[in-house]
Amino acid sequence: MLCTSVPPQIGARLHTWAEKHANATSVACSRLSSGFMATWERLALVMHTKLKVWRTRLDFQPSGEVEAAVRFVFEKSQEIQRLTKAKLPVGRKS
Repeated sequence: MLCTSVPPQIGARLHTWAEKHANATSVACSRLSSGFMATWERLALVMHTKLKVWRTRLDFQPSGEVEAAVRFVFEKSQEIQRLTKAKLPVGRKS
């Protein structure tokens, strides 16, 4: 037979443990999410910078198709930076 009633002392301890566990899980998820977003922001910035330097070189004479592809990636890297900045908490650490 399954016991459905829990003594108050044990119930209080279980409740406290559950709250602490939920809080720790929430903090861990928040840190993981912030780290993930910060990493993507940095990668997008590096990619954007490299493309900007590459596009401004005097000897860079790509075909129309290559120029269009580079422009597309360049714009998407800016978009990634905007999205990650918008999603990160205000008091973020980078």
